[in-house]
Amino acid sequence: MVELQKKLVALATGLALAASTGVSHAQEPVPQQPVTQQPVMQEPAAPPPAAPKPFLAFTARRMVLPERTLLPYSHLLVVPASTPQGSTSIGLNIGMMYGFGSGWMLDAVFAPLKLASAFSYGNPELALTRELIRSKPFELSVSTRALFRSNIADGGPLGGFELGVPMFFRLNEHFRLDVAAYLPFSVSQRPIGALGVTRAGLRAPMAFYYQVHPNFLVALGTGLNARELSDVSGTFSVPVSFNVGFNTNINGFWLDVFPYVALPAFYSQAGVNMKAVAIGLFVDVARRL
Repeated sequence: MVELQKKLVALATGLALAASTGVSHAQEPVPQQPVTQQPVMQEPAAPPPAAPKPFLAFTARRMVLPERTLLPYSHLLVVPASTPQGSTSIGLNIGMMYGFGSGWMLDAVFAPLKLASAFSYGNPELALTRELIRSKPFELSVSTRALFRSNIADGGPLGGFELGVPMFFRLNEHFRLDVAAYLPFSVSQRPIGALGVTRAGLRAPMAFYYQVHPNFLVALGTGLNARELSDVSGTFSVPVSFNVGFNTNINGFWLDVFPYVALPAFYSQAGVNMKAVAIGLFVDVARRL
C-alpha cells in the first residue's frame, strides 16, 4: 500500500507540473531552440591525393599547341665531313612555340647558332600556324614563315618566306603519319632557308611514327626536296631519317627528347648517297601557363 501511495503521489505531481508548464507556454510564448549536435573533437581529415597531371603520348597530341601553352626547344645538328677536304658542320637552333587563341600557334627561332670552326649567328625565323581541321583521325593546318637575314647587307632583313600545309593522319592510338608541303621563296635571289633556295623551292617531308609505349616511340622519315622549282630534276633530293623518342611528364612539364640519324640526300640525280650523314638531337619542354 505504501508503494502504491508513493506512485499515485508521483503521478499527480507530474500531471500538475505538466499542466502548469502548458499554461505558462500559452501565456508567454518562448521560441523553440533548434537541437544542435555538439561537435566531436577529432583529427582533421587528410587532404585527398592530388590528381595526376595529364599526359598524352606523342602520337595523340595536337598539331597546334593548346591555348596558353609554352614550348621552348633546342635542335642540335651535326653534319660530319663527307670528304677528306670537307669540314664538319655544327648548328644549334634555339626557339620557342606558343599556342594562343583558338587554334593559333607562333614558332620563333631566335638563336640560330653556327658552332663549327668559327662561331656565328645565323638567320632567325618566325612562323604563324592556323589550325583548320582538328579531329582524331585527321588534322590540317596552314602556316606562313618569315625567313630573316642576320646580315642586312645580303639584301635587307627579310630574306624570304615559306608557305605550308601540314597534315596529321592517325591510323589508331599508336600510329601517326605526318605529311606536309612547304614552298620557300627567296625575295632577293640569294640562298635562304633550310634548302638554300634562290627563287622558289619545295619541301615535302613525310614521317611515320609508331608509339611503342606511352613514353617511347620510333619514327621513319622521308620526303622530297627541290632546291629550285625551275629545275626540279637537277636539284631534287630524297632524304631518309630514323629517330627514336622519349616523352614524359615531370611535375607538369612535358619533356620530349628525339635523337635521330639522317641521310639528307639519300637519293638525287647523282644516285644514292650514303656518305652525307647528319646526326641530330631535338629536345623540348612544354608547360601550360
